[in-house]
Amino acid sequence: MTASNSSSAPEWKQHFTALPTIFGLIPVFIFCGIIANNAIVLVTFKRMGKLKLQHYLMIALAVADLLTLIPVSAMVLATINGSIWLTETLCVMLGVSFINTLGTTSWLHSLMCIEKCLSIWKPLQHRSFSLNKSAGTVIGGVLGACFFFPIALPLAILYLEQRPIIFSPYLARCSYLADKLLLASAGLIFIVIPLIIELVTHVAMIARIWKLGCMQRKQRIKRAMKVTSFTVGVYYCCWLPTIMYSIAGNILGPRVPSWLFFIVNNCLIANSCMSGIIYSLSLKGFQITLCSRGVNVMPSSVQSSDHSHSLSY
Repeated sequence: MTASNSSSAPEWKQHFTALPTIFGLIPVFIFCGIIANNAIVLVTFKRMGKLKLQHYLMIALAVADLLTLIPVSAMVLATINGSIWLTETLCVMLGVSFINTLGTTSWLHSLMCIEKCLSIWKPLQHRSFSLNKSAGTVIGGVLGACFFFPIALPLAILYLEQRPIIFSPYLARCSYLADKLLLASAGLIFIVIPLIIELVTHVAMIARIWKLGCMQRKQRIKRAMKVTSFTVGVYYCCWLPTIMYSIAGNILGPRVPSWLFFIVNNCLIANSCMSGIIYSLSLKGFQITLCSRGVNVMPSSVQSSDHSHSLSY
């Protein structure tokens, strides 16, 4: 019995990083920023009272950002200590959780753009759907898919394609043993397709603005577009260092410092700290609630104008 139990026990292995200890300050700041940012976002939405479809998508995005704390916490431990003890299963979980946060975030951004585009092109139908009792079930199912499939995909790659997840000493986290096919597949599903959706929906919203004759309505639509444009724009700005690093790596090869990969990777993760700033600058109801102290302090004039149509400012 004892021999059987010992042989089936998980094997812990110490993984060492190849980074200076001072680099650990980067994920520490990001870790604290993710907690503070998303706590503010969730508390503010709770205080806003009546929420719209767009707000529920933003709450789901905050949950996805908080899930980023799982791989980031491991990065903090690994970089500060210089090593981390992990089992093979735990390493797989950390690697999958990182991919899941990226995939979920990309798909939620696309969903936000689709929802906003529909609210601009089909405002009456959009409002009717949002007031329907079945809307919660539909949105819940779509959000569930956004969280589930980014987990299912890397697990399928892991077990069907036999591509292992290993600890990377220059990333201080667990990741796939990458190859061009894997990178191309992940880029297509989690970057290219969502980006196409976001570009098409934004072009459609801009086209709608040009078709309108009423200047006041044009201004309302521009304000309604602001939050999705800022959210998606900041996200892809955080992707730029990673893209530039990949291009430089293919051109310059080993002349690109390996530690730079850790820096650009954390630039990408830092996107999870940005939503509160974006909403406070572009979402009127969020800004009013954030700057107030009451539970429901929006002036009645603001509430009536905000709920008189399906656009969110």
